[in-house]
Amino acid sequence: MNAVIQRYELETDNAPPISVRISRSKQRGEVGVRVSDAGGGVPIGDLSRVMRYFFTTTPPMVPTYTYSVQFGAPLSGIGVGLPFARLYARLMGGDLRLASLPGHGTDVHIVLDALGRGPL
Repeated sequence: MNAVIQRYELETDNAPPISVRISRSKQRGEVGVRVSDAGGGVPIGDLSRVMRYFFTTTPPMVPTYTYSVQFGAPLSGIGVGLPFARLYARLMGGDLRLASLPGHGTDVHIVLDALGRGPL
C-alpha cells in the first residue's frame, strides 16, 4: 500500500485498487492470501534485499510535526513491514513470498497452516 501511495502521491483517488484474494486448500490444510498492487513493483536489484530488516526504498521524509499525507504512518517506510509479516507467517506454520513486475506492481503470497499446527 505504501508503494501505491508513493507512486500516486496526492492523486490516491485515481490509484488502482489493491486486490486481496483469500483461498483455502482442504486437501493440504492450507490457507492462501494474495495481496496485489500496482505501485510500480520492486526493482530487480532490490528483490534479494526486501526481506532484510530496515532495508527500504522509501525516500527519507522530513517530519513537519503537523498532519501531512507525505509524512505517513509512524513505522511506514522504515523497512520492517515485510520482514515482520514473513516472520509472523512462519510462526503460524506458513511463509510469505514476493513476485514483482518492475514498472507495474507486486504480488505478496502468504500461505498459512489452516490447522494451526505451528512452525513447519
